[in-house]
This record gives sequence, C-alpha cells and structure tokens, in this order.
Amino acid sequence: MKKSLLIIIVLTTFMHSYAASLGMESNMGNDSLLHVLVFVEPDGQTINAVSGTFSFPTSYFDLGSISTVDSVVPLWLESPKISTAIDFTGLKHIHFEGIIPGGFEGIRSPYYEGAKGGLVMAVTLSAKQIGEPAIVLENLEVRL
Repeated sequence: MKKSLLIIIVLTTFMHSYAASLGMESNMGNDSLLHVLVFVEPDGQTINAVSGTFSFPTSYFDLGSISTVDSVVPLWLESPKISTAIDFTGLKHIHFEGIIPGGFEGIRSPYYEGAKGGLVMAVTLSAKQIGEPAIVLENLEVRL
C-alpha cells in the first residue's frame, strides 16, 4: 500500500494594494521533504514592502531550513525565522517583513512577455507522519 501525505495550503490575506499578491508553491520530494516557495506577484504594480506569517503544524513537520537566497527582498526589517513564542494550537510560525528600496515590478526576460513574480523566501519542511496537514500563509501585506 502506498502511503502519501496530502498538504492543504490555506491563504488568508488582508492586502493593501490593488492587484499584487503573496502566494505559495510546494513540491514534495521522494525524500519526505516538502519544499515551499513563498512568492510575490506585483501584477502590474510597483510594490516596496511585504510581510506575513507562514505557519505549519509541528505534529506533521519539522523545520528543515529557511532561505532568502535569490529573494527579491534585499532589506529585511524582520528576517524570516521561526518564532520562539509558545503556541497552543500546535503551529510553528515564521514571521517575515521586508522592504524593496526602489520598488519591485516583476522579473522581466527576453524569453517571455510581461513580468513574472519573484521569490520572497523558500522553506523546507521534513515530514514526520502521514495525514492532511494545513500550511497557512496569513496576516499578509503587500504595500505600494
């Protein structure tokens, strides 16, 4: 019998810009590692600040790593790191807050039309058990 881990990704947002958004993409490898990319999509706007909280259940995952390599955010007011606060919900939280001096309009290339979103941070989680956990990206802000 094949065992699998179904990840439910929940986004809750309170955005302050018109069309820009923060989102996640995930990929589960054969090595029981879940790689989650948090990205920002400016959608025709010039954004200059992002913030939010990435949360995951400790009963299903251990934190492997948090990386801001290749991030479009060059200046962190609060670098992404795991919170040490006690949480009785069983979730661990990674809060992040950064600014982009000069703004970010997207990544352009001669190989495609328009602009694409950019990476904010990458999180690697190690699966501990089988189930249907929810990964939450909440308290999101994208500022013009």
